[in-house]
Amino acid sequence: MVRVEKNKPFPADLLILRSEGDDGFCYVETKSLDGETNLKLKKAPKDINTSIKDVEDIGDIVDGTFVVDPPN
Repeated sequence: MVRVEKNKPFPADLLILRSEGDDGFCYVETKSLDGETNLKLKKAPKDINTSIKDVEDIGDIVDGTFVVDPPN
C-alpha cells in the first residue's frame, strides 16, 4: 500500500482506497502514464473509504480481496 500526499507526483497507476475529498473523490493527472494532461476523477470504494479513518485502520482490511479491471 502506498500513501500519496496531496499534490505530490507518483509514477504508478493505483487503486484509490481512501481520499479526504468529498465522498472519496479525488482528481488524478495521468500524464506520466498515458500522456494526457487533463485530470481524471477517481473514487475510493465507499465502504473502504468510510472504514479507513487513519493509517492504523488499514491493517483491518489486509485480508480482503480486490478485483479490478485489467489495464486498457
